Amino acid sequence: MNKRLYIPILAALSATLVSLPCDAQEHRTLYNGQISVLPSELSQKGDSLYIKMEFDVPVKDLKISSRRSLTLIPVLEGAKGRMTLPAVQVNGRNRHKAYLRSQSLQKNNIADEELYAVVRSDNHSVVRYNYEVPYQEWMKDARLDIVEDLCGCAGMNKSSLRSPMFEGVTLEKIDIYIPQPQLSYIRPKAEAVKKRNEMKNVYLDFQIGSAVIFRMLNNNAAELESIETMLHEIRADKNIQVQGIRFKGFASPDGSVASNLKLSDLRARSMMNYLLPRLALKDTSVKAEGGGEDWESLKQLLEASEIKGKEQLLDIIHECGTTDACEQKMKAIAGGAPYRQMATGIYPKLRRTVCSVDYTVRGFTAEEAREIIKTRPQQLDLNEMYMVAGEYEQGSPEFNEVFETAVRMFPEDVNANLNAAASALARRDMVSAEKYLSNVRVRSRIPEYDNSMGVLCLLKGEYDKAEQYFEAARQGGIEVATTNLEELAKKRENEAAIQNQKR
Repeated sequence: MNKRLYIPILAALSATLVSLPCDAQEHRTLYNGQISVLPSELSQKGDSLYIKMEFDVPVKDLKISSRRSLTLIPVLEGAKGRMTLPAVQVNGRNRHKAYLRSQSLQKNNIADEELYAVVRSDNHSVVRYNYEVPYQEWMKDARLDIVEDLCGCAGMNKSSLRSPMFEGVTLEKIDIYIPQPQLSYIRPKAEAVKKRNEMKNVYLDFQIGSAVIFRMLNNNAAELESIETMLHEIRADKNIQVQGIRFKGFASPDGSVASNLKLSDLRARSMMNYLLPRLALKDTSVKAEGGGEDWESLKQLLEASEIKGKEQLLDIIHECGTTDACEQKMKAIAGGAPYRQMATGIYPKLRRTVCSVDYTVRGFTAEEAREIIKTRPQQLDLNEMYMVAGEYEQGSPEFNEVFETAVRMFPEDVNANLNAAASALARRDMVSAEKYLSNVRVRSRIPEYDNSMGVLCLLKGEYDKAEQYFEAARQGGIEVATTNLEELAKKRENEAAIQNQKR
């Protein structure tokens, strides 16, 4: 593609160099009639779109403040797409001097790739704008306008006008062939027993060294209400059967390891004993235990923090592990300032009790699952979600949303990622498709994976790779892979015809 980022035009150009317009061409004016533009071509040839214009920037009549610049930005816009092209910038005298200085320092206000040409307002200049971009389907009904952006030295917009240049694109007779590849989906196996788990962190404040729950202390009432609500909702759900509830307490590293282990155990049991009579859990297995000091969460939170000196704190944690001596070493850094920040900003997040509920879920019909997926998608297995997708037209927003929900609920599952990738490819979302396909890490070949990879390569223009993947999918029993090989052949023939015409 013949792309030029910017062309500084410093010397005056003779007005006689301007080519005479054809009968079908008409001059347009910009900047209150002071700048003349001759639009000559906006046409599609092969897989490219060509833009040709000529800007006549006069010296005598152009009135731009010495400290300002005028940026003329070509904008290509259609019903389904928009593209901003490199601009022509006209600088006032002082602004141009500043521009040249900033160019040498590589600190210009507008990135080089956004500029086609830079001219000085007191030099008569002709800018022949010849630009080429890859043609896209949405451009067939696009128009091209020039946006005038007048800015001062601070770079703040003072005015912005829009003038039409081309009402439409002149299309080549040979149409660009848009392949219509076929996707393959996998129906996952149903889970024999749908085992699920829900967890919730509960942050209660206790008096120092105590495990007694005071409901009205600080935010305890809201925290207790949230866990009671969660457990009530689970026990009231007729679709599930609770198997067990576990309370595991965690502490921050202030104090001894032994005392914190004991205290975390007492506080977990305290919460269990507090909730048992309120939730009628006598028929359910309920356990409580202490997890002691939560060093793993401390490391994660510390790494994500902005605490000054956190690197030294992390080094100590990695060196001495989870010992009492580790806390003393951390307190000695920089007079104890980093430790105090950690103690006030991170430690409260470590003092918590994790409530974990294990339960099983009954099976659902397609009609039932269609409603459940809207409110409790975690109760469905992948087979039930596949059945829900079958209730919608393939490629519809509802169809796609089912597979997006499935991969969100089962992010590590191969089938969930393959179906989500196929759904993304069907709507030409290559970024999401590539992400999902990268999550499929298995040694043996999966025909559906090969077919989706073939489609991805086809859409990216990597035709040799696409052919290899489609052939592997065909040999693996994917019938639509044969159709995709035919689509690939049509695309290659189309591109060859386009190239021949361009030559």
